[in-house]
Amino acid sequence: MAEFRIREFRGRDIPKILEIARLSFADEIGLLGLDTAQVGKMLFHYGLLLLAQRLRRKPRFKFLVAEAKGKAVGGTMIRWEKDFAYIAAVMVHPEFRRRGIGRALVSEAVKVAFEYGAKKAVLHVREDNLPAQNLYLSLDFQPFETRVNLLREASPLPQEKPLPPGFQIVKSAPWEERAQKALRASRSPEALEVYGLPQPPRGINRLFSSPRKVLALLRNEDPLGLMSLYPGKVLQLRVHLAQEGVSEEVAQAFLIRGLRAAPRRKALLLVNLETANVIKAAKRLGFQEIGRDLGMVLWRA
Repeated sequence: MAEFRIREFRGRDIPKILEIARLSFADEIGLLGLDTAQVGKMLFHYGLLLLAQRLRRKPRFKFLVAEAKGKAVGGTMIRWEKDFAYIAAVMVHPEFRRRGIGRALVSEAVKVAFEYGAKKAVLHVREDNLPAQNLYLSLDFQPFETRVNLLREASPLPQEKPLPPGFQIVKSAPWEERAQKALRASRSPEALEVYGLPQPPRGINRLFSSPRKVLALLRNEDPLGLMSLYPGKVLQLRVHLAQEGVSEEVAQAFLIRGLRAAPRRKALLLVNLETANVIKAAKRLGFQEIGRDLGMVLWRA
């Protein structure tokens, strides 16, 4: 008889899941915080979502739990996008590791993802977490991108310099045409093949769209970059920027505009490794690299 089983999340799992998250992601929680009220709100919405999913038979989120001896000992979340499923927060309580629970969670998440129509499963893992990487490789996941994480302590910003003639920064949304063109110009062919292009959320899915501001960098109306800003204890910036035609100075001006959304907060920048102009500009602004994440994908057979 198996020592554990994989099932869907239940409300009574919340205390154990929060405990496992604190033990599994101590560095991330120390930086970004763990707002239990926000988690409770998310899980309330999760209950509404389960009802909607039963009616339309197509999920947006699922949270899987590993249970042993009647209590939660691990978990992971699946989030469906246009044609891929993202597997996030794979975690196992330290006392129950090396028993095959992580493998079982990811295997079940992949199975469920594909059953509900995903063409590929995507996840990220810290570059220095070799045991987890080896697990995913053994399940046939393959690397396709490296994401650099850079942190800037709260400090005064340099004076914003005028952009060169023809350049401008405008508000946007990921599914607008100019934003999609910016993603095409800035993402690698491998990343574009994996992610595709964002679609506007509809119906109940709007509840799960992160509140954010999106800025686009244009040159003579030609989109060259996109920046998404996520509020919170730490301002998070996700930047996509073309290498060709964007100098380090323009990249720096783009970053400063984003940082002005919360000038007195720490800022966490996530950018792909190949975007050298952004990384150099960020370091000139006082960002320090704190780690890298490996993006991995598994295609449905």
